[in-house]
Amino acid sequence: MDTVKVTVSDQGVNLLNVRAPIASNGAGDSNSVTVKGLGGAAPAALPTPTIPLSDLVSLDAWRNQVNNCLALPPAQRASYSGGAYTFLGACASVTGFSNAYKHNGYTLSQTWGARLLDGIPAGAVMAYPEILTFLKNLATDDIALVRLSYASPVGGGSYIETARKISGQWAIDGNQRNYDASVSVALQRQEDVSTNPWKTGGVSVGKSSAYSSRMYFRFNQSGPNGSDVYAVRVKGPGLPSAGLVFARSSACGTGDYLAFYSNDGGLPAATLATQPTSSTGNGWNVDVAPLGSVYTGSSFYNDWRGTYDRFNSTAQTAVDLSTIPEFASYAWEVFTVTGGSTPFASFNSRITTRPVAAAEGSKMQWANFSSASREYANPSVSVKAGELTSVNLAWTLPAGAPMVRSAYIVGYDGTNRMTMDANVAKLGDTSVTPLAIQERDANNSVCSYNKLPAFTTTTGSRAIATRQSTDRGLQLQQSLWHAGRS
Repeated sequence: MDTVKVTVSDQGVNLLNVRAPIASNGAGDSNSVTVKGLGGAAPAALPTPTIPLSDLVSLDAWRNQVNNCLALPPAQRASYSGGAYTFLGACASVTGFSNAYKHNGYTLSQTWGARLLDGIPAGAVMAYPEILTFLKNLATDDIALVRLSYASPVGGGSYIETARKISGQWAIDGNQRNYDASVSVALQRQEDVSTNPWKTGGVSVGKSSAYSSRMYFRFNQSGPNGSDVYAVRVKGPGLPSAGLVFARSSACGTGDYLAFYSNDGGLPAATLATQPTSSTGNGWNVDVAPLGSVYTGSSFYNDWRGTYDRFNSTAQTAVDLSTIPEFASYAWEVFTVTGGSTPFASFNSRITTRPVAAAEGSKMQWANFSSASREYANPSVSVKAGELTSVNLAWTLPAGAPMVRSAYIVGYDGTNRMTMDANVAKLGDTSVTPLAIQERDANNSVCSYNKLPAFTTTTGSRAIATRQSTDRGLQLQQSLWHAGRS
């Protein structure tokens, strides 16, 4: 079963032949088939493996070296001084990385120095690398997407890396991209706890409580080579044919990502002098389903989506998720002030898990906020509805549920917006204390307002949220949201 991977989703049972490589710049998963059930058509045969079986265990030696490194306390694995990381002890002797390693524009020491010092806990043990799929690029190089997972006394984690066969030997090589960019898949659970409904009576009642299937496209303009970038355009499965455009936003908190601008491929002006959007989102909704039974209409998707125009970040019609294959590839075009409307650079990135239907949200194991935490979204609790500089968010988890990795609270009073976010200290923790930290906009300008705004029954908004992650990499994001409505 190392050669054929089996996954089950709302799309059916997917069989993927790991040892049949796909084109590194291709959009599809030519090495997999989906069985739709007894009533479905017989799938095509899986392609013949061409990658040697020995390549599946080619990184085991790297794993042994890394575990010698991880046996050290974090402070003895790497040091940080003067803006640079230095590997120490056994961590300086790991030979399974390529000399040309680069990941999202960062060097080996920048990427793995931070992981070893601040990311991977003491006592961690790296599991055997899992080859997700092999790829071939235009130079016919052998490339592999690899999941590197570790366990520790305070919980586990994983990284998706790229390995390359160099002179007959496999090495962790990074994705070789020049920009800090990524695409991820999420399932959102949004519960509307507003005092007043969206609209009294009618089909709109309850329409804001929903499950949504989303894809997130993150480009960090404050990262490597991003200072001159004013927009990016992304094309691929599940997206409009003209592509989605993300640009610099004037909203506070967008200092490290470009926000949604258009769904028709249209670009803003090629300048950093103005920020063409005030959006704070970088997601694309591909499917929506009602949460609860309050909605009384007959076309929830259309009612939830509302008026559709070029600035709507929800697909005009629900996307057929079977058209988004395993390891779907997305093409990015990078636009700089210097290059204007002509792409300055381009690259591809892949998802490592498929989107799931929004209706599957009712089957997921979501974290449950404590009653005290829910009060932050209740305007009648005056001590928590006013301006705040710190909060405590706590939750419980159903047995077997994915651990919460972070939680946040966001507020808006019509003028000022603030997000207070915090990662858990260790996996398994059931609370965090987010603090108000001065935010920046997409041009790195400091935002003067650094408190969580107050809200009332009829003005402003407030939301609390948690983030979980499944073993397959699906992000589970839930929010409890109060909007001021008359």
